[in-house]
Amino acid sequence: MAPPTVKRRTWNEIPLNTTLFHKKSRHLKYSIFLHSVLISRMRVIESVMMSERSTTTSLVEAERDALPSYLRVLPDFREILCITHGCCYTIQNLSRHLFEKHQLKSRERQRFQSSCHLNGIATSSTDVVQPRDGTKEIRGLPVLLGFLCHFSKCDFRSTNIDEIQKHYNKEHQWKVASKGAMPWKEAYMQSLFQQNQCRQYFAVILADQVHQSSNPQYIYPRGNAPNNSPISTPPPVLDNALDQIMERYQRVGLIEVQSQPQRDTVEDARHVSELTPWMKRTSIQ
Repeated sequence: MAPPTVKRRTWNEIPLNTTLFHKKSRHLKYSIFLHSVLISRMRVIESVMMSERSTTTSLVEAERDALPSYLRVLPDFREILCITHGCCYTIQNLSRHLFEKHQLKSRERQRFQSSCHLNGIATSSTDVVQPRDGTKEIRGLPVLLGFLCHFSKCDFRSTNIDEIQKHYNKEHQWKVASKGAMPWKEAYMQSLFQQNQCRQYFAVILADQVHQSSNPQYIYPRGNAPNNSPISTPPPVLDNALDQIMERYQRVGLIEVQSQPQRDTVEDARHVSELTPWMKRTSIQ
C-alpha cells in the first residue's frame, strides 16, 4: 500500500499568528534600542576617560617640562637667566652651573636641558644676541652705575672710574692739564654675563623710569657736571633731627657754663704744713 502523500502548503497558505509576531517584533526593536543606548553610553564614557587620561598626561608632561623658579628664559637675547646668581647662561654652560651652584643630579639636569622652553637658547656665547643701549632693565641682573666714552666711534665702557681715566689717557691722549676734565658719560648698566672675558655692558632704562616718560633719558653727561648726574635719592632725615642736635649742644653749653665758676675759683693760699699733715707732725717748715 502506498504511503499517503502529504500536501505541502505554500507560505501564503500557512496561518500566521499576528499577535505573537508583533510581540517578538517589539521585543526585538526594544533590544536593538537598548543595545544602541548602551553602545552610545560606553562611547561617551570611553571618550571622557580618554580626555581625562590625555589631560593627566599633558599635566604630567607640563610638570616635567617646567623649569625651576630660579631660571628665567630671555628669548629676545637667546639666554636663560639664573635669578639667584644674577647671571645668564647658554646651553653649553647651563649644566655645569646647575651642578656646581645648585647641586642638581645628572637626571634632573638632563630633564631641564631637554625642556621645550630651551629650544631657542643659544648653544654658546657667540650665538647670543647682545642687548642694545636703551634696553629696559632686566629683572634679576645687577644694575651698576657705569661710565661710557663720549667719542662717537668708541664703545668703551666700564664700572670702574680708574679704568675710564686710564682709557682716556691711553687711547685718546687726554691730559687734564691741557684739555680739562674728562667728559665721559654716565649711565646705569647691566651685563648678561659676569665673567670678565664675556662681560659686555649695555645702558638700561630703570624699571621705575619706564612709565614716567615715553622717551626717558638713560645716558647722562659726566656726573660732576651741574644738574646732569643721574638722580640719586638723598638719605632720609629723621624727624626733629636738627632740634635734637641743637638741644644736645645746648645741654653741653649749659654744663660748661655751670661748671665754669668752679674751675675758675682759686682757693686762698695755705701753708704747706696744712696741706701735708706729715710735715706738720714732724715740725718741718
